Amino acid sequence: MRGFSAGLEPTIRNVFEAPSPAALSRLLDRDPSPSAPAHLVPFRTGGPAAPVFCVHPLSGISWLYSGLLRHIDPGHPVYGIQAEGPGGVADLPDTVEAMAERYLGLLRAVRPSGPYHLVGWSFGGLVAHAMAVRLHELGEPAGSLFLVDTVADTEAGPEQPIDDQRIFRLLLTAAGLDGERFASAELDFATVSALLHQEGSVFARFTEDDIGRVIAVSRHNYRLARAYRPPRYPGDATYIEAAANAPRRVPHHDLWRPHVGGELTVGHTPAPHHRVLQPQHVAEIGVQLRDLLRGPRCSAPRPAAPLPSCPPVRGW
Repeated sequence: MRGFSAGLEPTIRNVFEAPSPAALSRLLDRDPSPSAPAHLVPFRTGGPAAPVFCVHPLSGISWLYSGLLRHIDPGHPVYGIQAEGPGGVADLPDTVEAMAERYLGLLRAVRPSGPYHLVGWSFGGLVAHAMAVRLHELGEPAGSLFLVDTVADTEAGPEQPIDDQRIFRLLLTAAGLDGERFASAELDFATVSALLHQEGSVFARFTEDDIGRVIAVSRHNYRLARAYRPPRYPGDATYIEAAANAPRRVPHHDLWRPHVGGELTVGHTPAPHHRVLQPQHVAEIGVQLRDLLRGPRCSAPRPAAPLPSCPPVRGW
């Protein structure tokens, strides 16, 4: 990217912190270091409403949620939670519970007390659910829990190898291409990088080292998911089921019923699991999240007594 002083090269994170060219230039001239904790991608930092946190999927990449931003009312701050922090791959939590506990610190770095709205797709849904359980244990007021095609019984499925080919296809899919078109091809970094540049994807900035770290994070999180059994969350949850690539013996949302003590609201998207956040499909998820956040429990003016869940943020 041209036009920035002192040869500074903006990162993907910088682009979200300062979405206009003028703001990006001011950010880089002032201080190129991030203003939010390293695990957080600041999609939108302003707004008086309860913040929305989108938990990374297996890959550890939360930028995939950026397409939801246009569907979330501007009163809500919105953040993505990345898997890698200052310690990199060597400092990844060794259980889903430990990951949830670490991420609660990120929520409080943004706002000291709840409610907090949690969004999780795939592996991110397991972590978001674990975070909601822990917030309930700590006595925080309940926010929305929005799970997107997350499998509760991860041990039931077959082992799926996490290798460079799968990650290459994941990046192509995230950029809006059909990664399955390349299932029989032997992809390499040069080919994938060229395709991502052609699409104008934010992932075109990935280096071979970046992809190596995504593979390491994905393998780590896959092991955590296989060993994890979700506890029961006493509150409400919304579950969005994606179109099945093959017939399912039990719908994924039914697997969550033992793990949600309150009301489980079920929605659907016609997109398959790996494409739900692609540009051409993300609106199908976004409008359901928007409607949930606009619901009476989450958006009503401050009442005389707190509502059972999603009360307004203190200080409104």
